[in-house]
Amino acid sequence: MLSSACPILIAACGNAMAGDDAFGPRVAEVLIRKRLPAVEIVNLGTKPGGLLDHLPGPQLLLVVDAAVQDDKPVGHLIELDWFAPSRPPPAHEAVLSSHGVSIADEIGLADRLGMLPRHVHLVACTIGSTHSGQPMHEAVQRQVPPAARRIAAYVGHWLEKSHKP
Repeated sequence: MLSSACPILIAACGNAMAGDDAFGPRVAEVLIRKRLPAVEIVNLGTKPGGLLDHLPGPQLLLVVDAAVQDDKPVGHLIELDWFAPSRPPPAHEAVLSSHGVSIADEIGLADRLGMLPRHVHLVACTIGSTHSGQPMHEAVQRQVPPAARRIAAYVGHWLEKSHKP
């Protein structure tokens, strides 16, 4: 059964003023307008370290961020369970994150501290440019609505499953 506090935390990362890195904040804006039940949405911006301020508590953590993946084209949507054995390891922090400390490092720290929910899901979009003042690549921009729909569907499915005895 779900607790009275928001059982789902959606944490968006990214710099809204830095080209493709705005993916996470843009998806968060769409999700806020959807008014999903039992969900807290936080825009961590360029400070993924703020994740720990929202843990422990949620039973499900959904992370939305931009990703560098050399073998995929710009605008490729990635969705995966953080704990899946098939999940590729995060890239080195300098490559992975323009935020200083990466969200992967924060998830790892939360796990070591016993603060991480048992369910962690990642939705990301492969990116190109993260230069300040640049517009978002059209291929990344096109993935904002589908990413928001996938997250909303995941939330609905998870809530339905959580209410079953």
